[in-house]
Formats: sequence, structure tokens, C-alpha cells
Amino acid sequence: MLEFRLLGPFSAVDGGGGTVPLGRRQERLLLALLLLELGKVVSVERLAELIWTEEPPGLPRSTLRSYVARLRGSLAPHGLTIATHGGGYVVDADPAAVDAHRFTALLRSAQGADEPAGRIVLLEQALRLWRGPLLTDVADAALRGRIGGSLEHQHLRAAELLAAARIDVGRLDEAIWQLQQLADQHPTRETVAELLMRAHDRAGNADAALAAFDTVRHRLREQLGVNPGAQLVAVHAEILRRGSPAVPAAQPAAPRRPSSVPRQLPADIGDFAARGDDLDRLDRLLAHSGRPGPPVAAIVGMAGIGKSTLAVHWAHRVAGRFPDGQLYVNLNGFDPAGPVPAEDAVRGFLEALHVLPKSLPTGPSAQAALLRSTLADRDVLVVIDNARNADHVRPLLPGTARNMVVVTSRNDLTGLVLGGAAHIALDILDAREGREMLVRRLSPERVAREPHAVDQLVELCAGLPLALAIVAAHATVQPRLPLSRLVAELQEARGSLTAFAGSDVTTDVHSVFSWSYQALPADAAVLLRLLSLHPGPTLDRQAAVSLTGWPSDRARHALAELVRAHLVLEDRPGRFGLHDLLRAYAVGLLQQTDGEVARQAATGRLLDHYLHSAYRADRALDPHRDTITLTDAATGTAAEVFTGPADAMAWFQREHQTLLSLLEQPALRASPAHAWQLAWVVANFLDRHGHWHDLDHTQQQALRSARALGDLPGQARCCRMLARCAARLGRHDKGLEHLALALDLHTALGDGAGQAYTHLNINLMLEGQRRWPEALQHAHHSLHLFTAAGDVVGRSRALNAIGWGLAHQGRHAEALDHCNQALALHRHIGSHAAEADTWDSVGFIHLQTGALAHAADAYGQALDLTRRLGDRYEEAMVLLRLADVRDRQDDGPAARELRTQALGIAQHLDHLSAADVWAVLDRTAAG
Repeated sequence: MLEFRLLGPFSAVDGGGGTVPLGRRQERLLLALLLLELGKVVSVERLAELIWTEEPPGLPRSTLRSYVARLRGSLAPHGLTIATHGGGYVVDADPAAVDAHRFTALLRSAQGADEPAGRIVLLEQALRLWRGPLLTDVADAALRGRIGGSLEHQHLRAAELLAAARIDVGRLDEAIWQLQQLADQHPTRETVAELLMRAHDRAGNADAALAAFDTVRHRLREQLGVNPGAQLVAVHAEILRRGSPAVPAAQPAAPRRPSSVPRQLPADIGDFAARGDDLDRLDRLLAHSGRPGPPVAAIVGMAGIGKSTLAVHWAHRVAGRFPDGQLYVNLNGFDPAGPVPAEDAVRGFLEALHVLPKSLPTGPSAQAALLRSTLADRDVLVVIDNARNADHVRPLLPGTARNMVVVTSRNDLTGLVLGGAAHIALDILDAREGREMLVRRLSPERVAREPHAVDQLVELCAGLPLALAIVAAHATVQPRLPLSRLVAELQEARGSLTAFAGSDVTTDVHSVFSWSYQALPADAAVLLRLLSLHPGPTLDRQAAVSLTGWPSDRARHALAELVRAHLVLEDRPGRFGLHDLLRAYAVGLLQQTDGEVARQAATGRLLDHYLHSAYRADRALDPHRDTITLTDAATGTAAEVFTGPADAMAWFQREHQTLLSLLEQPALRASPAHAWQLAWVVANFLDRHGHWHDLDHTQQQALRSARALGDLPGQARCCRMLARCAARLGRHDKGLEHLALALDLHTALGDGAGQAYTHLNINLMLEGQRRWPEALQHAHHSLHLFTAAGDVVGRSRALNAIGWGLAHQGRHAEALDHCNQALALHRHIGSHAAEADTWDSVGFIHLQTGALAHAADAYGQALDLTRRLGDRYEEAMVLLRLADVRDRQDDGPAARELRTQALGIAQHLDHLSAADVWAVLDRTAAG
């Protein structure tokens, strides 16, 4: 397959790395233009205009035909061609074979990644694709501006996002160097200046941050005649006001646990209309609450009336008033699949506020109290969407006036109102408000041409914003269709439903749904029905492909049709969901239209999609984890493919709630093999991110499923994972009980490797209790069993465990010998994570014996590996141990710098492991 390189000098490279000749400059430019518009027809007129910027040849169409003929000759041996289509040409190649399209795909993935470490990996890959200005050898600067302005902007945006992510994870030297280069290239770019200021400030150099502001202010005045914008001025004022660095460069006092601020609000809509009185009332409530507790707004009304839209729009308007963040949860109180339990939402809020999982008490009431305590000294806006009733909301309510709460529900929430909440009841839009909404969605001219039809549309939609939005979407994609035609179609649909509806409003909204559904292409109609089977709030395109069982292009086209019809919303890039009213409508359609066999087949593909995708993601995170044999995926399942650990971790983060919801589905309980296997493959992710209550719950369910199947290996694995979870939650005795059961099961199966892993788990459990002699016995036993089973990966881990245990008993020479054996095996099998652990053990041994230079070298090896693996927790812990070495070497400045780096990482750890980092930092500060 040919690889086309547009981001720099234009070239085509074959599979062997050789360059394919593509003719003269104009011919290469022609091909490049078609590749930029991959899969789209580019007209002859457009091509001629771009290729000949001055005087075109006498017969440009004929000349282009000759260019195309020669290019076809060059491309044909590689299975590619340029097709003639209508009045133009098109190239249909794999986007992955064109660096420009690979770049945009990586940028989209990075923007969707939740963790800065994952964004860094993706953005670095994207930026490495650029070898110079776009098409630098075939296009001049003017032409590049015309054809590549968007790409150049994305290039700059990717660089800014990379710098921001590096700042987030504490890689400040890299960020500062990169931003200084960007500032030279874009001297008046305020985003770059702001990032540079923040990087200097985080590095403890407030003077450099203020100097960066002075530089950009001077450049803006000299080159553009303007002053810095409000955001840049605010950052400058913040640094001046604080008067000290964001991260201390000197020996710190006991550090406060800072964290990134949660910004959980869904996307706002750009054409919000009406509801002015309700917005004013919310503003007044915020300004004049006069209550000791938090002001609470209860926005109530029927489905589709616009409660969520109003709440989210207003929350975006006032977000700046809440510098400590905005929390959002959709409780799905009226979803056919059931509501989100309040205790789950409480834990989600605590996680967003970076409360360490080990700090969570076990009962729901105690967790709700912890949430109130956590919010007590913060200015946070809380938006609780789609609550079932007042009891559904109460555990989530903060207790102080520093917070504000906005709740939406179809019910009146009388219990909250009696407690002092402001009651904001939304009514249907009147004719004026409905007209205003259509004007914003369509155009004033189109509305003015058919005023009577507009009034009829508002009436037929019963003044419901959801119904009006769907009608407006249809009108938008058919700009020449008279609005009166839409009126006639809606009236016909309404007549067919009147006999079945319980109220006029129900009739009206269902008539809009039915009319819109009937207008869909057949594939889009099928997909709408199938989407009601998905248990999560949103899904991505690949899940939609599996749900249908169709080829990718067909399913993606159907999904795009649903978005255009406003029946499916893309609330975040690449994430699609249904309004709960539409979901209920789709459930009814599915039951009426699709037989039981078709429904079960789609459900099976959905389960297989997430099981096989999660398995691949888990293997990408830990390729040396012991494997399981999955049930075969149904035909048509399109499981995700991952490029590496960062990509896999980003997928897990996006699909976290969907995976948990899926594990609760009746369909999964009817398939015990899917149940325990899915729980197993998500366990590593839940463990790494500290979701131990979820891990415990899912593994308990998995154990029941494995027992129902009589699957002894599955039961043993679940017991081992439950033991790990118990250890994380400090329940070591309970963990040892689980491991005793796992050991019995593996022994009954004659599974030597399983017994070995269980002994290794027992070793770790006993280490956590500082029971070193007993732990060492189990480590030796695991080594014997791994050796007998021929398990090299397990043997290498056991050798390190023995070395670590011996070191804690003062037997340093034996410890070092075992660790060196482990290192040799790690290198042989390529187990980098285990190698990093063993280098850490070697560093500890040398530190204990006073061989400080050797200790520094070993910790340096461990640090390099943890950074390459993206393991931020282990990186922070190694930095702290290396700091101890520097202290012993009387190199105080180096030790402080290492601890500062660890501090920067600890700010972004959202699981129990962060507690270890903070504990060391606290001890250092106290000492």
C-alpha cells in the first residue's frame, strides 16, 4: 500500500520504503489536492483555479485529463486510481495512508482522551507527522493558505494542547522549551503566552511568567495596536496576587493536595432561544439566596420541555462564578433501563473531586456526608439532571452557601421545594417563543416568507423545544422545501396517531417523532430502533457498527442521518446519545417492528463488542497478564483496535459507565460466560484507577456467574481479583480468605501456574501487613511452581518478589542476586513494567547498603521505564526514592527538584496510589 506524505514535501512511499515518481509539479499538486479532499469529488473548475493561480492553459480541462492519465499510470501498479465522477475527479484511498488524515484522526482522539498522559502520547504521534509546511515543494504560501488553513490551525492547536498536557503532568521543562519556540513563531498568539506563563509559574519562576506577559503585551501593542485579552490579564493578576510560585522551588511546607478542577458540564447549544424570564430567576437566586444552605433551583416540567437545555445553558453562563468547578450527573430518572442510583452518583462526584478511594466509607449515608464535607470549603456548581424525585437528589446536595444546585425533573420535587428550593416550572413555548426558536435554527428570511406555516409548526409541535428542534433539523437539511409542506406532513402524521395518544401533547410530540421516523432512510430507521438496546448514556461509532452488524460505512452513514435529523445528539465529539423521550419511543418501535430473534442477535453483538474490545484494551495495557479464552464474537461484531496503552486507557475511560451499566443488564445475567469474562477484562482498569467499590461489586457478580456455569478457572480468577480489591481497601484478612479459596480451586484443577500466581498474591498481601518471613515463603513457593509450569513471566516476577522480601530482612547480597536474575528474564521476554519494578528493588537494595551511585543508576533505569510506560504513579514513587538518594548524597537542590516533580504528578493521580505520594511528601515536609 502506498503512503502519501502531504505534511511537508509531497511524496508517495511504497511498502518497501521507496519513493514512487509522480511526474511534474502540477501533476503532483493535482494528486495532493485530491488526497486532501479524500473520497470527495473535486470539480475541474476548482482544480484549475488552484493549480494555475495566474494564466491557465488554453484548454485546462484537456490538460487536466492528460495529468490524470499519467497519474493513473503511476498509481495503477499499487491498486489505486483516480476516478472520474460528474464534472470532477475523486481519489478513494484509506485515510490511514495519508498523513494529513492520520494527523486529524490522532488529534480527534487526543481531544477525546480524559487523561493528560494519554493526550501526550497521541499528540506527539500527530506532531511527528509534520516534516515542514504543507506541500512545501508544490504549493506556495498563498496556495497553502487557501487549501491548508484549517490544517495549519489544527497543527498549532495540537502543539498548544501538547504543551498544556505536559504542564498538567509536570513535564515543565519540555513544556517551557516548546512554548518558547511557539511564542517565537506566533508572537501575538495569546493562548501560547498564557500557557507559557502558567508553565513558568508552575515551575516556581513567577518572574519569568510575568516577563512572558510583558513580552506579549508589547508585541500586541506594537504589531496589532491592541491590549491583551481578559483571560491573559486574569492569569497575570492571579500570579501577581498570589505573590509566590504555584509549586514551591524551595523546601516545601506540608503540601496541600491540589487537583485539577472538574468541568463536567455537557456542551452548551449555540442557538438557545426563549426562557428569558427563567434565566433571570436563576440569576436572582444566585445573587440573593439569603439562606445558610446552598441555593437550590428545581426546574420541573414535562419531557421534552427543555429542562436540561435550560439548566446546562445557564450553568455555562455562570461557570466563572464557581472557580472550584462544575459537577454534572444525569440520573436517568425516567430511562427505560432504570435510574442511576444516588450512591453511584455520590461516588462519581467524590472521584471528580479527587477524593482517594481508600478514604471512602462503606455506607451510602457516610459517603454522602463525605461529599458534603468535601464541598464545604469550595465554590462548586452542582447540576443534577433528570432526577426521579426528591429522595433521588438529597444524597447529592451540599450543605453550605458556597455551592449552588440546579435540579431537573419531570416530577414537582415537592420535598425540595418544602425545604426552600426555588420552584421553576417550565411551560410549553408560546407562539412568540416558538417562532424565535425557529428563527435561530433556520433563518429570519425563511421564517418571514411563510409566517402562517411557522405558527402552524409551533402549534403542531405543541410548543415543545425537543419537537421543534427535530422539525427545524428537517427544514435545515432541505432548504428549498416550503415550510407549508412540512406542516402538511405533520398534520397527516398527527391524524394517524390521534386515536392512540392519551393527551394532545403526547399526540403532538409522538406525531413529530413518527413523522421524522417515517422520513428516515431504511438503515437509519433500523439503527434508531437498535440504539434503544444500548445501556449507556452515549456510544461511539464503532459500537453502532457492532450493534447493526453492517459494514462500517453503512452503519456510520445511518448514524450520520440520525444526527442530521436531530434524533440522535452528538453531545461530545464522537459520542452519540438519545433523549430519554426518544429512547422510550425507540423501545416501543423495537418491540413492534423487530422480532425476538433480531433483538437477541443485536444484543449479542453489543455484548461481544464490549467484551472483545475490553479484552483487546486490557491486553494493550498489560500484554503479560494471564489470558482467558473468550466466547467467540458473533458475525458482524466490530471490536475496537488499539494502537497502544494510551489509546486503550482512553477507551476505558470513555466507556467506563457503559461497561458498568452493561454488567448490570438482564441480558448479561442470561449469559454467565459473558458476565464473568467482561468483569475480568475490565478489572485491571478499575484497579488502576481506584474504582474499588465498583471492582468489588462487579467481581462478586462475576463470581456468581462463574459458579452458575460451574467454571472453576473463572471462579479462581474472580477470587484472586476480589483479594486484590480487598487489599486495596485495607481488608487484608478478607483478601487472604479469597486467596485461600482461589488456591483450593487451582489445586483441584491441577493448575500449577494458577497456584503460583495465587502464592504470589498471598506474598503481596502479607507484605502489606509487614509479615516478611511468611511473605517470603509464599514467594519461594510461587517460584518453584512457576519453574515447574515453564511460566517465564511468572518466574521473573517471583524472583523480584523474593529479592524485595530478602532486602527487607537485611539479606542484601541474596536479594541483589535474585533481582539480577529477574532483570535478565524481564529483558528476554520484554516485560518492561516488571523490569521497572525490579530496578526499583535494586535501587532500594543499594540505598540500604550505602552504594548511593549504584542506587541512583538503578532508580534512573526505573524512572526511564516508568515514563516510557506512562505509569504516573510509579514514576512519582521512583522520583521520591531517587530524592532520598540525592539527600544522602548531600544534593539538597536536586532532591527538592525531584520531589517537586513528584508533587506535580500527585496532583493528577485520582486513585489510592496518590496517597502514597502525599504520605512521603508530608513526611519530607515535616522533617
